Amino acid sequence: MNEQIKKEASKFQRGGKAVSERRRRWSDFEDEASRIFEEVVNLSKEEGLFENLYVRRTERDEQGRLVPPCYITLFWGNHPTGEIDFRSKSREALDVEGGCALHLVQGVFGEVAVIFYPFSSSLMRRNENSYVYKVYESPSDIYEKDLNRKIQLMFSYAHYSSYMGNPDWMDFLNFKVLQVRSLARHIWHADWFAAMQARIDKIIGALSKEEAKTDDAEECDCE
Repeated sequence: MNEQIKKEASKFQRGGKAVSERRRRWSDFEDEASRIFEEVVNLSKEEGLFENLYVRRTERDEQGRLVPPCYITLFWGNHPTGEIDFRSKSREALDVEGGCALHLVQGVFGEVAVIFYPFSSSLMRRNENSYVYKVYESPSDIYEKDLNRKIQLMFSYAHYSSYMGNPDWMDFLNFKVLQVRSLARHIWHADWFAAMQARIDKIIGALSKEEAKTDDAEECDCE
């Protein structure tokens, strides 16, 4: 029994080191992903995309250390759809679309989930809340070509969920790939996704506040 306990202790030590290494690699990955996302943001502004894109990253404390949950997201700003929501009891409310985003979130084991969110508004909402495209074992498993592919999928999903969308056949294929892969991920990682939901909710809440600040700032600039 003594030998068995030694063996188990060694296994747990190796497991702990592996998780620590995967967590440690997030910082470098986030910097690289941020560089790629910021390039997309700048190019979108130059080309006059109908809505601005933004990047949000993991918060840091006063010493510059990452404050979990670790994540990086590329998301769209909010914009009016040109419709009025007459269901508002207080007044006629202008319908506003937003929420479309590409999230990369690190879990407690150091794994990284790729999650897509659609556009939605009070008058227009898809049946699904999100799609989990893939779960990587480590940040080091995600390369630039992988991130570029995720960005393409985000644009395709935006076309399918936005009132401004104009999907073509490639967007159709991308959207179907997203649906199929997400279905498989929800089946294989159901318990993991439930555990991650609190982290994801925190990120979505932070983004909502960020979008509100951005909208207020843009309104002030227009005056």
